[in-house]
Amino acid sequence: MQATIADLKRADDNVALAYCWAHARRKLHEVAQSGTAPIAEEGLKQIAALCRIEKNIWGLSAKGRLAARQEQSDPLIAAFEAWLTAHRARVSAKAPLGEGTQIHCQILGWGF
Repeated sequence: MQATIADLKRADDNVALAYCWAHARRKLHEVAQSGTAPIAEEGLKQIAALCRIEKNIWGLSAKGRLAARQEQSDPLIAAFEAWLTAHRARVSAKAPLGEGTQIHCQILGWGF
């Protein structure tokens, strides 16, 4: 049996899962390409804000990046999670955007 990253996390509280925003972004991008998805476009803008933070902290020490992420990224991620939760309730789970928000939750480790 092959161990998963989640298995490692359960075995050691010092392991922190780092989820991939690029994979999470992909479905929103696909939906936004239809041209009629303002919710997907807003989600992409929020993810782009996180990417700008990463670009700005490139080259800082590990401690510097951590501090910047805690100060700048954490509030945006919390707001994105709340925004995503609110919009999931408004969109059919079978619609492309509904599937995309479900995928986001799974990829980002949000258990809803």
